[in-house]
Parts: sequence; structure tokens; C-alpha cells
Amino acid sequence: MNPKTRYIVLLVVIVIFAVLVSLRCDAGTIEILNRQRAQRELYPLKADPVLMEIAQERLEANVRRGNWQHNIRNGQFVGRFRPARAEGCGNTYSPNRWYTCDWDTSRYRRAGVAMTKVGNRYWQLLLLR
Repeated sequence: MNPKTRYIVLLVVIVIFAVLVSLRCDAGTIEILNRQRAQRELYPLKADPVLMEIAQERLEANVRRGNWQHNIRNGQFVGRFRPARAEGCGNTYSPNRWYTCDWDTSRYRRAGVAMTKVGNRYWQLLLLR
């Protein structure tokens, strides 16, 4: 195999690995939320791929703003939000605990979740529909 082909193969492997790790993190995050919901005898929320993407975008925007709270201006959510119907923001010291508003609702069935470490805390964002 020539060096250029080897480089391309290595690049493809790295991209595949990054995607798999990302998917595992998303699945693991919703599992944390659903374990906590089960302790309250609530049904599990189903991961919604569109909401997962938007939740990650909104959480990244919060990190850039340096504020883990809702990004609302004039009573409206700023940035991409729909098709979500509700948003929960929060933070915790443990990556194994979910701590946002609306995490224990029985009104919605599908969710998008995102979590990232900022300093010594884990910022979390939950979108529901």
C-alpha cells in the first residue's frame, strides 16, 4: 500500500472511531437519564436523533456564552429549538446523575440530551417532544 492510500485508510478509521465514540456517549447519556427516571417509576424516554443534534448545538452555544441556563430573549428561545416542545438546563458534579428541569416529566416521550464537562461540573441540556 502506498503512503497516500495508507493515510486515507488511517483517516477513515479515525473518523469511524470518532463517530462510534460520539454515538456511545449519546446513548450513555440518555441511559443515565432513563435510569434515574426508572427510580421514580417513570417510562424511559426514547432518543430522538433530531433532538439529540439540536441539544448538542444548544449546549455548545451555552458553553460559548459561559452560561448553562436557558438562552431566552424576549420570551423566546434563541437559536434552533423546534421541533422540541420543552428544554431543561442544569449542571451537576457527577457524570452519573441527571439534573435538569423537566427530567421527570410524564408529558413527553422523546428526548435529545447533551452533557459536557466545564471546569469541575457537568453541564446538561435536555430537549423534549
